[in-house]
Amino acid sequence: TNKNPLDSPVELTVEKLLPGGQGLARLNGEVILLPDALPEEAVRAKMLGKIKGVKRGRIQEVLKSSIFRRRPDCPWAGRCGGCDFIHVEPGEALSLKAEAALGDLSRNYGLRPSLVESPRRERYRSRVTLHLALSSESRPRLGFFDADRNIIEINDCRLMAPELEALLPPIRAWANVNKKLLPGPGREIEIAVMKDAVGSDTAVCFSPPPADLVRGKTKEYRLGDDLMAALNGLSTFLEAQGLKETAILARPGRNAAPQRLFSGGPAFLTAAYWPEWDLSLKVRPGGFTQVNPE
Repeated sequence: TNKNPLDSPVELTVEKLLPGGQGLARLNGEVILLPDALPEEAVRAKMLGKIKGVKRGRIQEVLKSSIFRRRPDCPWAGRCGGCDFIHVEPGEALSLKAEAALGDLSRNYGLRPSLVESPRRERYRSRVTLHLALSSESRPRLGFFDADRNIIEINDCRLMAPELEALLPPIRAWANVNKKLLPGPGREIEIAVMKDAVGSDTAVCFSPPPADLVRGKTKEYRLGDDLMAALNGLSTFLEAQGLKETAILARPGRNAAPQRLFSGGPAFLTAAYWPEWDLSLKVRPGGFTQVNPE
């Protein structure tokens, strides 16, 4: 019998971190990307195949550990893809993020900018992207992707602002009622949840997945008319949890502008606020914001 090479773990040495926190290693000269890795570590990893033309792997065992590696105290660590640096000592994580973002400017030219740390290490995210789809057992699943692009359901995320975490139960309740309208694995709906930087207003924006994530499909996936109509009913589930000031939006196509589906909720959110100048940066619900307003 022919053994699939993807089934055999391989030993790799991590060269550096890339923007986003993934480690870069090489196997026979080919680049391998590894989440939860640190520079100069030796690891045993399982190959996961290619995504966007680049091989991916998952660490099964750390053979030579970095002095900056720590044991995460989050129950979803190592499975959930929401945290890129949770396995790193906090002080070193700041330097690694800067080095990964600067790339060759740091490694080859010694560029060392001054680093300013956020005043909060937890509950600072004012925007996260969740994924929603039916499981193989036709049960709605809402959460973050793992390395294999499976949805890991989370109930308590230490990075999400409490106002965003409060949106999870009503979205799950709505999904259970409307599960016949939800897509299956490989066509996961993206849900961007946002909060106001200085208030409790929130927004929820539904989008279809990017075309290159839709397995076995050659055309762009869209949110169906029935699903778009059903999203109007999400307001009932939000109001039942006391979340009346939530804007509900959806993009029928990936590149379409967000459509407001419910008249409630704010017209603008505050993405950041500088009290020394009484200056606010406003954004429409569904728009892009940096995740850490502070």
